[in-house]
Amino acid sequence: MMPEKKLGANRIVLLAFLCIALYACYVLVKPFLEPILLAIIVGMLAYPVHARVVTAMRGRQSLAALFSCLAVMMIILLPTLALLAAVLDQGITYTIAVKEWATPDNMRNFMARPWVASVYAWLVDVLPEGALELENIRTRALSLASTMGGKFAATSTVMLGSVTNFILMFVLLLFVLFFVLRDHERLIEFLRHALPLSRSQED
Repeated sequence: MMPEKKLGANRIVLLAFLCIALYACYVLVKPFLEPILLAIIVGMLAYPVHARVVTAMRGRQSLAALFSCLAVMMIILLPTLALLAAVLDQGITYTIAVKEWATPDNMRNFMARPWVASVYAWLVDVLPEGALELENIRTRALSLASTMGGKFAATSTVMLGSVTNFILMFVLLLFVLFFVLRDHERLIEFLRHALPLSRSQED
């Protein structure tokens, strides 16, 4: 009885250490689960097209997988970065344009327009005295431009951090996607051996 009890205790200890090791692996991989799972999904969806690329490249799996990953990068990453850069550029350009436009001469020329003068005359009667003085308007416009410039600078810093994280995750996605595409058949065979199902159920 004693050897059997000892064997059972050993199994419990080994099972406990296995659970701890699996949990530690999960904690290590958890921050990267999203790009890994996304790479698997993209690989499954892109595999029919990738199979044609393999045929076009005469069965060179590694080269075909590299080409497919570069194609995914061109389709997803470059347009995203271009869009973010365009948004930031427009914001900064607007801030600079407001600062350059808000000069005393430009303000007087703008206020001299008939429709602006009529609206200005109506607002003078409604708003408190001195609220629409040209210098006050100019000061507020410059203050607004400075505030917006600060907000765009802060936003660009946040976006830069987000873009950096996005690029790192995207590189990991491409890394996993490369092996998913290249070793697709091996992965399928591994899953078939690992699953305790019949061949029809596995398919």
